[in-house]
Amino acid sequence: MKVGCQSGGTTKKTWNSKPLRVFNIDGGAPKMIEGVGWDLEDSLAKREACEKYGITLEAYHLPLDSSGIERTPMPNIMLGRSPERDREIEILQNCIRVAGKTGIGFVTYNTTILPICVQAGLLIRNGEIRLQCMEL
Repeated sequence: MKVGCQSGGTTKKTWNSKPLRVFNIDGGAPKMIEGVGWDLEDSLAKREACEKYGITLEAYHLPLDSSGIERTPMPNIMLGRSPERDREIEILQNCIRVAGKTGIGFVTYNTTILPICVQAGLLIRNGEIRLQCMEL
């Protein structure tokens, strides 16, 4: 079984996860080259850094997020505005190619048109996490 969470990345904290028996991680995303896609060199460096600590880099997040259409880095894909839409799709294709060249098994995304707003936050009691309230 593999356990995941919504935050990803390769940081010092990641390397300290091995004593917790975490051997596979979501790497967040490599550096973005404006107008091109992910940086292959940075992606390979992330993978090598993980391997150095015996951790497998499993996934990356595509730059499609749930911040809402006004703040997402690639709004034209959902809005259908060409030629910008076509250019953003090309950038995503390049991101997927970089992931493949790096040996990443899958890419994830979490896209919404309207932002998800959490008003109150999380309540933690006796190790159990509960969402207090959420505005949809």
